[in-house]
Amino acid sequence: MLCYTTLDNKKQARKIIKKLLRKNLIACAQIQKISSLYRWEGRLCDDKEFLLTLKTHPKKRKKLCKILTKLHPYKVPEIACVRVDSWGEAYEKWLLKQCRL
Repeated sequence: MLCYTTLDNKKQARKIIKKLLRKNLIACAQIQKISSLYRWEGRLCDDKEFLLTLKTHPKKRKKLCKILTKLHPYKVPEIACVRVDSWGEAYEKWLLKQCRL
């Protein structure tokens, strides 16, 4: 399962990822610098953000989303999760081990 969220601060993104890793809620994560355009509270925003791609097992999704929502600095954080049909056997075994499943 891939879960995505965005943050405006790379240092904070790394801090959140490390907490999720320590809690075995994710196996790994990537951070990418992106441009985000959106409407917020009636105004058009054009901001630099960091996209977090979090790799986890579907059994960890609910707890991951709950903890991520608590840790997230945004008032209304985007947390989107997508199922992965196949990781490949070796990678899936590694992912299961990292998530303590």
